[in-house]
Amino acid sequence: VSASNLASAKAGPASKGGLAVAENIVFSTADQRPAEQFPYWREVVCASITRLGVERRGSGPFLAEMQASSLGGLHIVTARADAHQRRRSREDIARESDDPFFLYLPLSGSLRLEYADGQQLVAAPGTPCFLDPLRVARADAEPEHFNRHFKAAYGMTPRDWRQACRN
Repeated sequence: VSASNLASAKAGPASKGGLAVAENIVFSTADQRPAEQFPYWREVVCASITRLGVERRGSGPFLAEMQASSLGGLHIVTARADAHQRRRSREDIARESDDPFFLYLPLSGSLRLEYADGQQLVAAPGTPCFLDPLRVARADAEPEHFNRHFKAAYGMTPRDWRQACRN
């Protein structure tokens, strides 16, 4: 999820008694007709919010939901979706206005990631991994055998937070 896209999708953090309160936004295909579910996920969520290309495996209804919470520069996302393949192209990267730092955690199912240079990563449920959003990659979100959905959580922060962590 692009931090600037999340910010433009809603107002900034609210304040309650002097404490910052996280803002939440939910995207779901549940309210769409079956024929419109995957196009909604591809065009509204993946292309404009996360700036990823996606391809579908199969036909019929496509059930997916993403909940994004923001508090200052920290963004936490949880997602549940039917199996699909995501890709990040040079064009997607060029459109990116942020340079986020990603921590990705599959909750059920696994993530198979292959960068353009051939480097591969497989993350099983519960295995956190760092993803570089500025590299061309293809990712397969694979559900577990007994469950048709892939579930994951990830967090991202702006580049300056990443620089602070390196020091």
